[in-house]
Amino acid sequence: MINEEVVTQMEIHFQRRQNGMFRYVWWAQDGAPAHRLIAVRNRLHEPIHERVIALNYPVEWPPRSPDHTPCDFFLWGHLKNKVFSTPLHNMQDLRKMIHREVDSLRQNPRTVRRAVDDMRRRCQLCLERGGGHVDGLGQ
Repeated sequence: MINEEVVTQMEIHFQRRQNGMFRYVWWAQDGAPAHRLIAVRNRLHEPIHERVIALNYPVEWPPRSPDHTPCDFFLWGHLKNKVFSTPLHNMQDLRKMIHREVDSLRQNPRTVRRAVDDMRRRCQLCLERGGGHVDGLGQ
């Protein structure tokens, strides 16, 4: 389900993108059926259509794209390793550990910055490999 608050904030930033970092921001979503619903496409079409990477958009969602996105090649594995490094006894423990680890990343933005900065290298390697996987490269 598309988060209306996120899209509204993206609209504001896309409108201001001529200045600052948002001129480099794109909305990317994979080919999951929920992402291809007409309601989702209509919501994205007007404000940011030219800056969307998705199936059936001018810029198509690339195959093997988990190799490219920091959430896929870094964040989920990082959180899983940290959160499950100690035994969890219930959902409350799980939530607490997830919040703790996300807060830890907020306190250390250099860790996230390294993952984001690694995207260009990973995309270049994918191109060099003819679209092949680049998993297992590490950070």
